[in-house]
Amino acid sequence: MERTAQQLTGPMLRRYRRALGLRQADFAKRVGVTQAAVSLLEAGRMPLSEALAQTIWNEFDRPGVRPRLGRFLEQQASEQRQSAPMASRSFTTLPVFTWTPRLDLEDDPGTMPTRGLVTVLLAPGSRALVLEMPEKTDAWVSGEILVFAVCGVEHCRADDLCLLRPARSRRRNATVVARVVRPRGKSMAARHFEPLLPKGPRVPARADAVKDVLRCVYRARYVDGQPPR
Repeated sequence: MERTAQQLTGPMLRRYRRALGLRQADFAKRVGVTQAAVSLLEAGRMPLSEALAQTIWNEFDRPGVRPRLGRFLEQQASEQRQSAPMASRSFTTLPVFTWTPRLDLEDDPGTMPTRGLVTVLLAPGSRALVLEMPEKTDAWVSGEILVFAVCGVEHCRADDLCLLRPARSRRRNATVVARVVRPRGKSMAARHFEPLLPKGPRVPARADAVKDVLRCVYRARYVDGQPPR
């Protein structure tokens, strides 16, 4: 991703700082400016210099930072494409991969077994993964097709099905299908991902708790269980 000050708008800086869980004063200290300067930047009342933009990149786009700045901006851009008006979307044909416990979102999906093709309506440039699910659960039926599109944790709502990589897992690059759960009477901050496949410990619905998140945006079935010709 090209690193320019234009990518770091005031509202984007505010969203990123909040995703990090930092107060304005803490963020300001990390990049060597005052809290007042951060407030002005986020409000769009002070331009972001190339020098300060580079300082922000150096501080927050490096290993150990969650979410990393570059990945955060990529997810934001993907979500903006997903929320584009219907008129700007187009039909996209995607391969249907068969779910496997060895699924790794960092791998080339071309190495996974495929079932066929499906055509869905997506915004240009959207990143999506289509999976045919295995045995029936209370969340899907056997053979159901789920289309997962890249999103941010903050856009996952209660009962959404998501594909994600937990930041802390015993298995390297573990990928799970999970349902978003919001306990009754609790705030949005109490949301968590409840792994369905494979089963495992719940994962907090926070940007620092996951590496990648894709939300189910379409569900379908093959007619008579057969892929279209």
